[in-house]
Amino acid sequence: MTAAVVLLRDAASMPAGASIPTMYEHWSDESLVERWRDTHDEAAFRTLYMRHKTGMYRYLLRGVRTPEHAQDILQNAWSRLCDAIERGKYTARENASFKTFAFTLANNCRADFYRRDRLKLVQASADPEDDDAVPLYERAPDPGPQPDQSLERDQLLRAYARALAALPDTQREAFLLQEDGGLGIKEIAEVMGVPFETAKSYLRYARDKLRSQLQEWHEQH
Repeated sequence: MTAAVVLLRDAASMPAGASIPTMYEHWSDESLVERWRDTHDEAAFRTLYMRHKTGMYRYLLRGVRTPEHAQDILQNAWSRLCDAIERGKYTARENASFKTFAFTLANNCRADFYRRDRLKLVQASADPEDDDAVPLYERAPDPGPQPDQSLERDQLLRAYARALAALPDTQREAFLLQEDGGLGIKEIAEVMGVPFETAKSYLRYARDKLRSQLQEWHEQH
């Protein structure tokens, strides 16, 4: 087992509320990559991991619906990231930003999962109304609404999930890269391998369609 694999395993086991090491919190991603590559500084790697794992996980989870699959893909993506950095395949001067590079690898790993485990994914997504399935949205903490308010919110979230699932793949991917991954249009274009204006159009159409679908829902309720 390589040092990078051990470090990744340890980082992945850190609790969700773990904070970024303060000594590196203001360092750029690219500086952290260089620090870890040149010195194998564990704190530099943990800072990178903690900074990006949540956005990457949320993006993957919306696509595959089950936490187990999303976590497996996430770890695979970070394993490839470690390998790329150690082998000198990623440098800030020659490649896109680290965030774009990381999401590109995550996207590739997700595509590999689709090809390899298509049947499992279909089974996991078979019933969109199944409360045991991981939804395509995150439920916000609630201080304790009245039953009718809770029911209306649940219905709205389900309507949003259905509208999101109905989007063309390219539009949904662009939307989730921005919504969950926090990527800008330029970064989305690089991850998806399309021109800037195309990524911009994907986002505009996705938002217009979601807005229209939710407006219809409000008018009917």
